[in-house]
Amino acid sequence: MKLINSINQNLKAVIFNHRFLFCVIITTVLFFSAQAYSDYLGNKFSVIEVLLNMNRIKYSQYPELSSYSIFINSVGSGYFGMFIPILASCPFILTFCEQRKSGFMQFEVSRCGYLNYYFSKFIASFISGGFVAVLGYVLFGLLCLLFFPLTIKYALEIREIVYLGSILKSILGVFLFGAVSTFPSFVFSSFSKNKYINTCIPFMLIYIYDTAFNRIFSFMISSEQYINTTFKLNFLRADALLYIKYIEEITETLKLTALNIFLTSASFLTFFFIMNRRFDKCD
Repeated sequence: MKLINSINQNLKAVIFNHRFLFCVIITTVLFFSAQAYSDYLGNKFSVIEVLLNMNRIKYSQYPELSSYSIFINSVGSGYFGMFIPILASCPFILTFCEQRKSGFMQFEVSRCGYLNYYFSKFIASFISGGFVAVLGYVLFGLLCLLFFPLTIKYALEIREIVYLGSILKSILGVFLFGAVSTFPSFVFSSFSKNKYINTCIPFMLIYIYDTAFNRIFSFMISSEQYINTTFKLNFLRADALLYIKYIEEITETLKLTALNIFLTSASFLTFFFIMNRRFDKCD
């Protein structure tokens, strides 16, 4: 009961905050940078570019310009994947750093105990990060319904069922990606009270890892002898959770699940170990 109350209090402190709303809005804006359309000359147009040129493009002629297609495909391009690690982390990290600097953290620990305190912070970070990503995504989807046709005219009932399944998988993937993206910042917050270090350095590390992986991936895929191995390593991508709607093989699902269970456990245990080794514990 103490753990549930502590989680509830931490979530309220993070979610009912102007920072959380600001991050959700910025996340929505980032989705408009996703690629929506490509013409026969190979010119690519983002969602915002399509809207600005809506008089020159007839939406009904292009299935990719349905609200469904834009909503589903927006997670794979644009700046969302790049910046969500910092946006998902900000609401919790900024609140947590302020609480630690206030000097009153021991009062909360005395009520719930160290283990409950650490775990409630971890859960609050995980859930708030996921909510930032998924609420921004859902808001983007609602705006797509306003600006673009619902779906292509020849959609059948069976296709509508497929559409619903893809939408739910896409929403789940965005939530999990946003939640897992908070782990580096959460770990950094165990040994630093500086909000800029806790948000910016993890963001840069994720960006460096993603860039390096993509370059290695591109090199391997260009070589025939590595092409089969390359696709087996897709689960190691920083944004692999965004593509769970495309995963069909059970082995790929198991690998991605195992990796994220490991990352979740490692993040919490690292935070727990470092906080326990600190002389000031929580203060």
